[in-house]
Amino acid sequence: MPWWPTVDGTVLPASPLEQASRGEITDVPVMLGTNKNEGSIFLPMVPIIMMGKVLYPMSDEGLSTTLRHFFNQSSVDKILAEYPLSSGGAFPLRASRVAARILRDWLFACAGRRFLRSLNSAGRKSSVYMYHFEYDMKGLLHAVAGDYHGSELSFVFNNRFLAHTFPAGTWNANDKKLALQMGSYWASFARNADTPSPLDTVYCKAKTTFGKSECIPFPKYTESVDKTGNASYFVFDTNLHTSSNLFEEQCDFFDTQVGYEGISP
Repeated sequence: MPWWPTVDGTVLPASPLEQASRGEITDVPVMLGTNKNEGSIFLPMVPIIMMGKVLYPMSDEGLSTTLRHFFNQSSVDKILAEYPLSSGGAFPLRASRVAARILRDWLFACAGRRFLRSLNSAGRKSSVYMYHFEYDMKGLLHAVAGDYHGSELSFVFNNRFLAHTFPAGTWNANDKKLALQMGSYWASFARNADTPSPLDTVYCKAKTTFGKSECIPFPKYTESVDKTGNASYFVFDTNLHTSSNLFEEQCDFFDTQVGYEGISP
């Protein structure tokens, strides 16, 4: 949500986060989610963005240089204190691993949480939902990038050729089951998205060959900016489950110490 389109004051009067904080988002149900390794697939683009000043994999200094491109020095110092290089494992990939987590949290997971909290604080009637994709896909790209940005769409649309499986286009039993589950949840949301709460419930009809349900309830995310409400989110994994307070420490850090105002001067 801090991704910065052109705000012209007419077609787009403000950033999505700012509009949500002012209660200017249309009152319809919203489902928002992120993937476990959301930022990983963008890192090879950094040398292009940085015009060759930083290479991939990143060096330790390359991480600092890249952060200074997006944030002012005060924010860079805070971010590096919150995400120390030592947390990235062994050289030469440690800086890249840290960069991927920063990108995942700031641009996707934490900005998304802020957006949903703002919606819940605006007195809307419609419900919002949060999910996290943590499925262990089998494939060469997954081995390198994990659950990268957009990788869940293979299962949403039941298309095994999008998942970068190995061998290509092959799914095992767990893959097929997850595709049926995710497709059912997404279809129910689309079917009911024009209906005000409490009828905008996300549900699933996936069943085994013998008719046993393979679904669990999808909780509504009701937490608001003042941290009241339910912070539960749905986890798409081999075994569906729910959890709460996704990346809470990191997101509290970005909420209070850095913010989401796009590229800093």
